[in-house]
Amino acid sequence: TGCENYARYCSEHFGTLIHFAETHDNLRLAATSARYSAMRCALTALFSHSGAFGFANGVEFLAAERIDVHGAGSLNWGAEPNLVPLLRRLNEILAEHPAFWSGARTEFLETGSGCVALLRRAPTGEEVLAVINPDCDHDASIDLPPDRFRGNYDLISQKHVDPHWIPAGGFYCLSAYPWSGAAPLAVNEPRRVTEQRALLAVRRAAVFFQAPLPERVDGFLADPWAECCRLSQSQLPPVTVFRIGRDERRVVPVTAGEILLVESEVPFRAELTMGEQTLRCAKSLPRKNGGEFALLFPGREPQARRNLTLKIEVYPANGKPERRNAPLLLLPPPDRALFRMEGGQEEAPELLAFSSNDRGGMTMVRAAWGMLNSKYEALLAANGSAPYPVNRRVMFTRCRGWLVADGFSHEIDARTLQKFVQGTENCAQWHFRIPSGQQRLTDLFLRMEGGLDGDAVRLIFRRREAHPDAVPEVRIILRPDLEDRDNHEVTKAYLGAEKLFPAAVTAEIPQKYHQRP
Repeated sequence: TGCENYARYCSEHFGTLIHFAETHDNLRLAATSARYSAMRCALTALFSHSGAFGFANGVEFLAAERIDVHGAGSLNWGAEPNLVPLLRRLNEILAEHPAFWSGARTEFLETGSGCVALLRRAPTGEEVLAVINPDCDHDASIDLPPDRFRGNYDLISQKHVDPHWIPAGGFYCLSAYPWSGAAPLAVNEPRRVTEQRALLAVRRAAVFFQAPLPERVDGFLADPWAECCRLSQSQLPPVTVFRIGRDERRVVPVTAGEILLVESEVPFRAELTMGEQTLRCAKSLPRKNGGEFALLFPGREPQARRNLTLKIEVYPANGKPERRNAPLLLLPPPDRALFRMEGGQEEAPELLAFSSNDRGGMTMVRAAWGMLNSKYEALLAANGSAPYPVNRRVMFTRCRGWLVADGFSHEIDARTLQKFVQGTENCAQWHFRIPSGQQRLTDLFLRMEGGLDGDAVRLIFRRREAHPDAVPEVRIILRPDLEDRDNHEVTKAYLGAEKLFPAAVTAEIPQKYHQRP
């Protein structure tokens, strides 16, 4: 009793001590007998501080060979009979019964025999009585004070037993009422433990954002997204939200150096893995207004993108736990991400010019001018509703063109492309060198400007300054493909320009270019 009280004092004041069933300094428990090993495991677990119970590999399979920390001794792996069911049940009780959580009080009771009995009482009132008969050769009869504890349901065997008779090497975890321990851990967790986990999570987020460490978790538990905004001092913090029940059906991109905020309507556990390696894991926290969430920190990977898996176990209120896997794509951090902003003929089919405006409209067109590889590509896909985003309407799909000089025409396309450059401010530029007859070439420049505050796009064509061998005068023929369709519908631009826009537009391009003709 004196040693137990001193160990408990150390756990409460200096950090929880883990109660190990055996160590490498002694013979293994199973070397004595299987009954002795089971009794010692139960004693160690039921008398542990805050449920901190541990055992070495091999205990579960009754390994008898002494542990050699510098070698690889036998673990008797897979042997039967074994202690796997007992250890599983003990761990369930330690994890889920409030009498084994932090803050529970303990008291030794007299038994009138060689048995030991420890009464454990949770702050919320739940009680259990751990009774152990350390004599593995003789049964024992005990006399428990009826005014201190009444209960005959053994949580380990989940049966009603005679609490006054303990078989040789026997052990009970007595309760006044049946308790299955089937409820998920997140439901039974004490408020103090939840607040400690929440404080750790919000402080990790504060360190991530290089912000002062918070002292309270109220705001974090109320709205974790808003708290991340506050800590990062940004209305758009580097946080990716993953919603369980919806996002498992798609590949969610996560940038390295961001936080992954996982949300659900029910408690859950989440594990972030890469192949067989577990990167991060977390147990959900309850939001004050309902629902659960957890923060995962994928890390700051400087290398190329990685395929990750988010392994989820959800705990519905009425039903069995459900396991789900969701694919994630971990992208390099912004300072390491490389985007090709320019290229020539070879890269043209893969390069895109992209612009967007504050209404949700966009332009997405290939460097290979006139090419369409997707129904989403368009010179102008507008958002028809200014107050809120809706499906874009494709209005201007593409604009094919031909340069005409001295009656000779040549298409403006990737074959004549010299250089493509994606610029800033919604702009991009193409440089074409187009055959113009009599072994002459015309340098034609196309500048695309996407609107910043409205659904608009401007195409500006110009020639290089005059030189002796230049064609004095050229014309271009433009054939715009106009549509009015949802951007999820298949384009009809392949039907031909004449069917979509019969009248061709022609214009003369003078040798000297004016910036704003």
